[in-house]
Amino acid sequence: MKSSRRTGALPSEEDRLRDPRARPGRGLLLVATVLAVACSDTPTEPPAGSGTWTQVAAGRAHACALTDRGRVYCWGSNSTGQAGVPGTDPVLSPTLVQTEERFTLIDAGGDNSCAMTEPGELFCWGTNEMGQLGNGGISNALLPVPVDGGAKWTSFSVGAYHLCALDGSGEIHCWGGDRWDVALGFRAPATCTAPAFEARWPCMGVPRSSGKGSGYAWVDVGLYQTCGGRTGGPAVCWGTNGLGQLGTTSEDECANNDTLHPLTDPCSRDAVSPDGPDLSRLSPGVTHGCGLDAQGNPHCWGALQLNFGQLGNGSTDGAAAPVPVSGLTNLAAVVSSNANNIRTFSCGIDGAGQAYCWGANRWGQLGGMSQDTCQQGGDLPCGLTPVPVETSESIDHLALGAEFGCALSSEANVLCWGLNDTGQLGDGTTTARALPAPILEP
Repeated sequence: MKSSRRTGALPSEEDRLRDPRARPGRGLLLVATVLAVACSDTPTEPPAGSGTWTQVAAGRAHACALTDRGRVYCWGSNSTGQAGVPGTDPVLSPTLVQTEERFTLIDAGGDNSCAMTEPGELFCWGTNEMGQLGNGGISNALLPVPVDGGAKWTSFSVGAYHLCALDGSGEIHCWGGDRWDVALGFRAPATCTAPAFEARWPCMGVPRSSGKGSGYAWVDVGLYQTCGGRTGGPAVCWGTNGLGQLGTTSEDECANNDTLHPLTDPCSRDAVSPDGPDLSRLSPGVTHGCGLDAQGNPHCWGALQLNFGQLGNGSTDGAAAPVPVSGLTNLAAVVSSNANNIRTFSCGIDGAGQAYCWGANRWGQLGGMSQDTCQQGGDLPCGLTPVPVETSESIDHLALGAEFGCALSSEANVLCWGLNDTGQLGDGTTTARALPAPILEP
């Protein structure tokens, strides 16, 4: 899903009420229970010969980690092959993805995982019902398959339904499903079935230029938004804006074609910057976004509805423009979960390697005790202001999924915490845990 290194329409209220886990009070009991679980000190070095951990990425309910020898290990949900382990679902502990390729960069989002080789070739695996694999088909892949186009990519970002990558000129190319026909940056030429929404979404099965120019240094994908930035210039985004996710007023309107929930939403087809201070790096999420100004001070915006404290400013009111996150300055990184889950959250890392998280905390995804309660379909634990992630290790890199998080420490350990119903914590169990602990050794 979404990661950060130190240096759909959302479900309806009816959908949430049908979720048996959404009963009021259940989250409070679980968080109180899992907070009592002690953290393990077991080292998480990969086996001899495979190297040490260098990156971690999180999808909706799975995660992957990369070693310095270019090997990828994944765990968690594998319902469409996103963990890259044929014949096993869920995958409860880190397991090697079988491929001859060696990778230098990984990312995960939704039910997909992708990895890039040193020459810039991109490979993806997992679900493909809306062309997310970028290979021109709609069949899922249990093992990595090459993204079409022949481009030499420099970086990429995997979202819940669409993906984007940078070519050598810094031009953003995107593909996958685009419910509102705006996040790809162009009008998608085809439609693909989205069974969960009883609809056919606009989609693109191979990479195509977003049409937003060249010279971008980075790209980051939210749920229905895409953001990018050029060196020395302000970051920009385009996509839906019904909850203030773009951080500025937008004049366009976009419509979906869902049979169950037909809607029209404010959006921007042009690349726009959030109001207020120039933000050098943005992290678009689901209902909100966050970013850092030139001094590393974090700001968040959006969540005009479905606010669980994910703006980190002590309020559940939401904001149409960026507001400062309470108590944090001079951060090295900030990241928002872009999993299609309304109980969303954000995290940041300061220069000393201390991580902080804020927002929903139903399953302990903030990595520490929070005292707040948010009224969103019931009394749910949340953190209206940043909560320190409780670990003695210095954090270099964060990856946020749907109600769980993982981190890479400066000691090269991968730590995970939060929801664990499909083994996404990589500890061999399906028991939630509110404190970070190492994944199992492969």
